[in-house]
Amino acid sequence: MDKKPALKNYVVEFVKIKDVAPHENVDKLRAEKLACEIMSVGILRHPILVETRTNMILDGTHRHYIFKKIGIKYIPAIKVTYNDPRIVVGAWYRVYRKIRIDGIEKYGEIKMDDVIINDTLKNMDQSNSIHILNNRKNVRINLFKEIEIPDVIHYLDNLNKKYLIGYVPNVDVNPGNNYLIVYKPPSKNYIVKRFKEGQLFPVKYTRHIIPIKLPTVNIPLKSLSKHKI
Repeated sequence: MDKKPALKNYVVEFVKIKDVAPHENVDKLRAEKLACEIMSVGILRHPILVETRTNMILDGTHRHYIFKKIGIKYIPAIKVTYNDPRIVVGAWYRVYRKIRIDGIEKYGEIKMDDVIINDTLKNMDQSNSIHILNNRKNVRINLFKEIEIPDVIHYLDNLNKKYLIGYVPNVDVNPGNNYLIVYKPPSKNYIVKRFKEGQLFPVKYTRHIIPIKLPTVNIPLKSLSKHKI
């Protein structure tokens, strides 16, 4: 397996918490667990990843949320640009042990398709659609023109919170009797558009694949709390 190259042409810099912002919602339970972990060791291990032109956080939403909440004003970051074609946007796909789709008909038309798990994402057309599948069935929801996929995923997240097992980075996984939700990953332009409009994506929706290996910084929280630019 090829490893990512070491950090090159990128530097770690300190940014003001108030100057950068997330494009996704925060999982508050996950943030609490991460906060306990960071506070117990008293060290921030990794910088966040920020898009240069928009100051949009690509990775590190929960660390940013924690620091903002406890009053630390600066956070180490690496800035990258979306113009870099090596930065690719993927998605995290939800896996549920059960699934409810009550009320989903208000978002689109429901159809049943043959189950072809490995080819589902590859063969999806450019229409606004979501697949909910396991090894027995494939429910396709063709969304109405004015409905956006992230908003429906957010609805399904809220409806099925107690059934969530986790997230997978691709559809080359047989969900068995569990349910896998599949959709086209968003484009960079679409991510920026929603960000500028203040419309947050659901928790763990986008997956940014970058050409560098992020460094370990191991910065004590005490020094961050005193840091001044």
